[in-house]
Amino acid sequence: MVGIFTQGTANDRHWWYWEDFYYELNRRHPVTQLLYRNYKDAALFAANPLGQGVYNNLQNNTEAAGFDYVGCESCYFDERPDIAP
Repeated sequence: MVGIFTQGTANDRHWWYWEDFYYELNRRHPVTQLLYRNYKDAALFAANPLGQGVYNNLQNNTEAAGFDYVGCESCYFDERPDIAP
């Protein structure tokens, strides 16, 4: 289980992990504007943002050890904006 508090002190790395995970998962391709990252890509980025995280300069995040991504490694979940339903 990923800990939110460590000895009564908020563990910011927990929140940074999830911010980085969802940031990477929701990135859009600059040309097609489609989502192009899957759950595995997002989990790998959040575990090792190499200083490019959303609100921090972490190189790696130890909180990642408690999270197992769920999802298809080759699936992308998005709607094509140029095709009307």
